[in-house]
Amino acid sequence: MKKYFLFALTLMGLFVLIFQISKTYSLFESSIIDSADIPLASWKIKVGDTYLTSLTSEDEEFDLTSINWSNANHVRKGKGAPGSSGSFDVIIDPLTTDTSFLYNIEIDTGILNQSGLKITSIKEINGHEFSNINENTYQGIAHLKEIKNKEKYDIKIELVWEDNEENNSADYELGSRANTKINLPIHINIYQYNSEEG
Repeated sequence: MKKYFLFALTLMGLFVLIFQISKTYSLFESSIIDSADIPLASWKIKVGDTYLTSLTSEDEEFDLTSINWSNANHVRKGKGAPGSSGSFDVIIDPLTTDTSFLYNIEIDTGILNQSGLKITSIKEINGHEFSNINENTYQGIAHLKEIKNKEKYDIKIELVWEDNEENNSADYELGSRANTKINLPIHINIYQYNSEEG
């Protein structure tokens, strides 16, 4: 009888143990199945006509038709030629972006040097934070408070077409072809920026 009592007690203990283990597992299992709804910051930025939706490097190419040429006595209005100057804008529009970001603009001056074009000035004309960090790279910061106010970042690039006698044959070749285009490659890198200004 003592054996049966111990056997019954052991069997009941085993059932209680299995019940507790299954209860613990079902609690653990239910917490795995529950989904958490975590809102993430969205990222949609427009540079020129290109939408950036990731943190990858994007290239935006501008050509001579994108340049607003200044009036010069020796050149038809709106046209460029050696000795004239002009400018074009790179517009960065944060659209529905929910985070501050830092942007680098790098200009491939190798192509410019071959064409006789020379950049004379690069600046952000709306008063936002913008600086030259090395010879061909400029950096700006888009703060969240500016983004919430729907502010755009307008980088004006001014250049001059140098009138160099040594380039006359290259200048003639550019000017003699219809719809001549010289691409001005601009590399734009955008990074999330954790600012204290918000």
